[in-house]
Amino acid sequence: MSEVMAGFVCGYALAVVSAPLVAVALLRLRSHVPFLAVAVPGNVPVVALAVFLFWFNMLLWTALGMVFGLALLGFEDRAPEGGVGSPNLAFTLFAVFWSVVAFAPVAMLMKPARRYVFAAALAFAGVFGWLMPHLAGWGPLASS
Repeated sequence: MSEVMAGFVCGYALAVVSAPLVAVALLRLRSHVPFLAVAVPGNVPVVALAVFLFWFNMLLWTALGMVFGLALLGFEDRAPEGGVGSPNLAFTLFAVFWSVVAFAPVAMLMKPARRYVFAAALAFAGVFGWLMPHLAGWGPLASS
C-alpha cells in the first residue's frame, strides 16, 4: 500500500506549494475575472486566503492522491512497463489525461488565468503522474 501513501504525500506536497501561489494568483486576477471579483472580497489578507486555500487543498489533493494511489496499484498489477522517465507509463498517461480533463474547462472559462491554469495542470500531471510512481517504489513498503 505504499502507492496510497505516496499519493497522500504527493497530494500534501501539492497543497503546501499551491496554496500561497493560488492565493496570490486569485488576488491578481480579481480585477480581470468578474466571478473572482464577487467570490474574493477586496480587503481579504493574502495570508488568510492562503490558510483557507491550504486547508481546502490539503483535503482535496490528499484525498485525490490516495485515490490515484489505488489506481497506481491497479496499473502496476496490469501494466508495469515504464517510459518517458516514469516507472509506469500507463499510469502517467492516466494522470495526464485527468489533468487535461480537469484543467481544460477552467482554462477555457478563465482566459486571463490561462497561464496559471496551464502551470497548475503541469504541476498536477508532474506530481501525480511522474513523481508518485517513483515515490511508491522508493519506500520500504513498496509492492512487488
